[in-house]
Amino acid sequence: MAASAIYETAPLGIQQLMSLSSLRIQQKKNLCVGSEYTVLNENGEEILYAKEDAAVLSTLFSGKHRSFNMHIVDSQENMVIFLRRPHTLGLDKLEVRVDNVLVSIVRPQPTFVKPVFSINDSSDKPVLRVKGKHCTSANHEYEVLAVNKERIGGIKKHGAGVVTEICTSHYYLQFPADLHVDYKAALLATCFLIEYMFFEK
Repeated sequence: MAASAIYETAPLGIQQLMSLSSLRIQQKKNLCVGSEYTVLNENGEEILYAKEDAAVLSTLFSGKHRSFNMHIVDSQENMVIFLRRPHTLGLDKLEVRVDNVLVSIVRPQPTFVKPVFSINDSSDKPVLRVKGKHCTSANHEYEVLAVNKERIGGIKKHGAGVVTEICTSHYYLQFPADLHVDYKAALLATCFLIEYMFFEK
């Protein structure tokens, strides 16, 4: 799963993501036309910008179950990641494209207690697993696990209180620096899916 040289000539945002071991995600919620996010690096610098492309009626009436596309661009306004959550009558999924190539499919797993997500490759074969670990009224934690169940990272959602939670959500994502950029993008996408499934108002 180590990063390869395939993206050496890729847009700036992908090259920046290749060397990072953590990200911070801040959400700015727009109740009419979907959500917007800013992604920051370990130094607090903004490196990516994500915007949901969803129909107004879908946002208002389908809520957290809505289908959507999400465009993620870098500081030079290059499109680096594209997410698609299709409308489905079956189990939910989120498709992840990096540099316009399908690289991963994120699938929530049916469980009775803690949420679990399977991070699959482009052939829909499991590569990583995200598992809910700890929850308080304000904070939620998830483990990032390799296929051998070794913990290699984590996701933390920090609540901002009743009033400010309406405006923003904050996620902290950690992973190995040498994890392939495709799966860094997939873990970033998983944060968005967690927000939609469990915290969308």
